[in-house]
Amino acid sequence: MNLNLKKQKAIVMRLITRIISSISNIFTRAKNISIPIKIILIVAVTLVFFMVIENAIIYRVTYNKMVSTNKQNMKLVSNEVYENFINLIKLQTSDVEKNALNADVIGVVKHKNVTQRDEFKIKYKNEIEKMTNKLITYAKSNKSDEHEFIADKDGIIIVDSDEEYLNSDLSQNDYTKSALGGCLQ
Repeated sequence: MNLNLKKQKAIVMRLITRIISSISNIFTRAKNISIPIKIILIVAVTLVFFMVIENAIIYRVTYNKMVSTNKQNMKLVSNEVYENFINLIKLQTSDVEKNALNADVIGVVKHKNVTQRDEFKIKYKNEIEKMTNKLITYAKSNKSDEHEFIADKDGIIIVDSDEEYLNSDLSQNDYTKSALGGCLQ
């Protein structure tokens, strides 16, 4: 920023120097020009000189205003995006808490925790299908979720809205470790 200001000052100074040298050249050649024409030339050159200075000042002020406005707009947009992410995370967290406290979810997890995997799939097949359909319906109605799932205490997905992920082991993921430890953050 400071470098640009120095460059602009140097450009203005070169311009002023050229104008002054041009004026002095005109006056050295204009010895034979009449006084009214000399006055007109002086007034015209003075007007041009002040217009150049005025335009340089206007440019500088306008440039600074535009840069300042753009910085403010960028901060505003960044803050809005930040707030949107925070709100989205809060919404997702509340959805997870609400779904985790659902009686059907708690029932399925309790059944899984007291039986072996194969026995669970056979013995509670109807409950698993019912819960899968609920998760599919929920995932379709909630456009921000990729899919919904329920994992057991070991981090294995036991019910999922997308069967591709069924029986996937999530236990090595950091978010699963913190969730299994009781932390949602």
